[in-house]
Amino acid sequence: MQFCVHAALGAPDQASTPPFLTPNLAYRMTKEEVRDECAGQIIDRWEDKLSVVDLWADSLCETVVLYAIMH
Repeated sequence: MQFCVHAALGAPDQASTPPFLTPNLAYRMTKEEVRDECAGQIIDRWEDKLSVVDLWADSLCETVVLYAIMH
């Protein structure tokens, strides 16, 4: 099932609308989903050992995702 921005906003003509408003939106949403999943796993694994892991996990995962995309 594809996410449709126009359907979510209640646009009247949903059959002729693209699945994403712009290609950048699809890229950004996917990147954020991967980052959030990564951060969740890191927090679950390290929260008992590192007291502030929840503060830097998002930043770390953002860096890892961008590095993986660029290299």
